[in-house]
Amino acid sequence: MMETTEKNAEEAVEQPSTAERLADLFESFNKTQLASGVPECCVQLKLTGDSGGDYKLLLGGGHVKVEAGCADSAEVSVTLSAEDLVAVADGKYDGRLLVASERIVVEGDQDLALAMGTLFSDSTSD
Repeated sequence: MMETTEKNAEEAVEQPSTAERLADLFESFNKTQLASGVPECCVQLKLTGDSGGDYKLLLGGGHVKVEAGCADSAEVSVTLSAEDLVAVADGKYDGRLLVASERIVVEGDQDLALAMGTLFSDSTSD
């Protein structure tokens, strides 16, 4: 019984916190090369929960830049929990299922929101 408890404790220590995983995820977004067809735009990301906050994803020139704060205007606004964002990025959840279950709210340009899926496919390949 002691070995199992120690092993579980070691696994828990090895797992990054949601905040740490978000920082890693945003860093990978900043390094993501987008297809040239993705228009220059701003996406407002509203994360709820303990590691939540407001972030702007600035897309353009084949790159993504993440900044803390609220955008003056954004073509798309996405609201979800920080934990769900990490789970989608880690491949544990399908973003489409989050939409269907109303755990994510997407407002604005729906075509652009669908194109955002490339951020997750690129970010998980590090």
